[in-house]
Amino acid sequence: MELYEHMNSNGIPSSDPSLLACLSEDRIKRFHVDGDKRGSRNGWAVLHTTPQGKQLVNYGTWKGASPSDGFTWVESGGELTTEDHKFLQAKRKRVEARMEALRPRRKKAVKQLLSTLSPEPGDHPYLKSKGVGLPPNHGLLRGREHLVVPVYQDEEVESYQKIKRGFKGYASGRGALKVSGGYHILNAPKVPGGDIVVAEGLATALSVGEMLEWKTPVAVAFSAHALSEVVGKMKAQGYSRVLVAGDNDLPDSRGHRAGQEAAMQAKEKHGAVPVIAPEEGKDWNDYHQAYGLEEARKSWAGILEKATKEKTSLLHEVKSKAFQGDIRRSLSRHDLWHGTFESAKWVVEGLIPQAGLTVLASPPKRGKSWLALQLAIAVESGAPFLGMNTTKGKVVYYALEDTERRLVERVHGLHPQGRPVGLPHCELTIPRLDQGGLEALVSMIEEEKPSLIILDTWSKIKGSPERGLNAYEADYRLVAPLKALADVAGVAILLVTHLNKHHRGLDDIESITGSMGLPGAADALLFLKRDEHEGSAKLARDGRDFSDTEPLVLKWDSPGWRIAEQHEQRDVVMESLTEFQTVILGVLEEYAGFEGMTPKEVSDYLTQGEADEEKKQKHRAKVKLDMPRMEKKGVLLKMSRGKYLPSVVEREENLDTDDTFDTDDTGDTFDTFAPERPRYQAVSRCI
Repeated sequence: MELYEHMNSNGIPSSDPSLLACLSEDRIKRFHVDGDKRGSRNGWAVLHTTPQGKQLVNYGTWKGASPSDGFTWVESGGELTTEDHKFLQAKRKRVEARMEALRPRRKKAVKQLLSTLSPEPGDHPYLKSKGVGLPPNHGLLRGREHLVVPVYQDEEVESYQKIKRGFKGYASGRGALKVSGGYHILNAPKVPGGDIVVAEGLATALSVGEMLEWKTPVAVAFSAHALSEVVGKMKAQGYSRVLVAGDNDLPDSRGHRAGQEAAMQAKEKHGAVPVIAPEEGKDWNDYHQAYGLEEARKSWAGILEKATKEKTSLLHEVKSKAFQGDIRRSLSRHDLWHGTFESAKWVVEGLIPQAGLTVLASPPKRGKSWLALQLAIAVESGAPFLGMNTTKGKVVYYALEDTERRLVERVHGLHPQGRPVGLPHCELTIPRLDQGGLEALVSMIEEEKPSLIILDTWSKIKGSPERGLNAYEADYRLVAPLKALADVAGVAILLVTHLNKHHRGLDDIESITGSMGLPGAADALLFLKRDEHEGSAKLARDGRDFSDTEPLVLKWDSPGWRIAEQHEQRDVVMESLTEFQTVILGVLEEYAGFEGMTPKEVSDYLTQGEADEEKKQKHRAKVKLDMPRMEKKGVLLKMSRGKYLPSVVEREENLDTDDTFDTDDTGDTFDTFAPERPRYQAVSRCI
């Protein structure tokens, strides 16, 4: 596929004839994207040559219709390999490091230049062409011909935008100065707080400010792609609510509407309130100029009221359920007997209920995040997960302990043969539940409508406990909003957490970090148990609607988990036995017959000839403790009168020998049990 054809397929069509001719190694080439405003150059492309001589072109658009790292074309229509990914990532890191080294010097030069300019008086031709004035505290400057907008990063000047009619540009050497995510606040208060509006572009910001009579500060973001990042910075500075004055862009060739998508992303990630311009193809400045200031004000107020109601209705219901309990519900005597209800529905059959809170617990570094990622891909693809059917649906995976690089490498490791049918939407950050995280989840659900949300891990989003509550009450109230959100929105939430450091020997539920409040709130519980460096694990499961709670035996497939084959499952169980438990099993396999043996009988057999009564008591206590544990592992079956039998007996001896006898009636043959104990003489070493 040729470069232009590849660009067109990714929604960035261009007929700019100079693009191919001007591409050069490691230098960004800007170009016009078909369908954008005449004279604009929102597209970017850069040429890379791999050590093997393969040419790659990385490209995208600053209008926000492409991922942050763009798309990549491979010469001669080839496929992008894992090695190509690694090459581009390493190169990007080197470039970023070089830019970072240059930044202090370039920032100093920018500050010196801006200090020589005078404040903008408000009569610049660009402002007149847009029909806007300036607030008293605007911070804009006048160059020789240009209107100059200082660009801030983390409350410090980083660069500047220069504007004259028909042209917008940035400080020369833009590559060394961070403009993406930069902002400029118009009419900024002395202390951040209350509402703030974030708008794409200076003209839109000035129109919105006039519509609000400058009672609310307005932050300028310099591209649609940067809107969400700027919203996050405003929240971090202390503004309690952020409104996004979104552009109502026309769809590009791929159906993307950059302005609306950017506003919705800010809503999903940071709980912002999108206020999209009411007419297609217009931003708020266009609308202001077309219909006048008063009409624009009325439209803004109406859209904001509707957006606020939509945002708060689900949130209000979730908070009411979480903190005040359900509205009164009842079941009549008639319905208690005759009522019919739908059977339980599942995201993963027999594992994760379709609407409810599921907790997945495991010790650190045992593969639970791999399991969560496999689950996310399986549900997005509608593919079986650990041999169980899934209901296909959208998945949002909050990988809060991972990096972008690690996620990409894991997906490629799980699917080396090519891209899977479905991939989840991944988020790497979210505020804690009591600091805007619940609002962000509500906004995301309203926008994405996922069937499964994975939160990895609980420690990253858990809020602060209330004072005066015991541990159970505190933990229950902390997780209650997630349980309420799952119930009210009808979505499955998988909450990943850790087991206690000293979880061995504890009951599954007792081993979860914290009090019993977290498992008490959950609808389903999953426990991934794996010893360090072992290639197998057990996935224990329990829940309110579970008919089958048998643990699943898993094998690590380097990378990723799969369900163990039948012969592997027995091997895994046998490997998990202690040396002493193996001895007990051997005794039962050879001498239990069909009636079984009690722990006392096993202990008496093992201690034949032992004169020391104290040692006998130790044997008996250990056998009595271990045999129920072996039953729990599925190795033994408990019969009547406290007797146990092996669940599966595997014999190596040939049954075609004289060591059999016939019954009187049936002719069935049975193994004889010779009273020997050659393998168990050294049993005292196992205690």
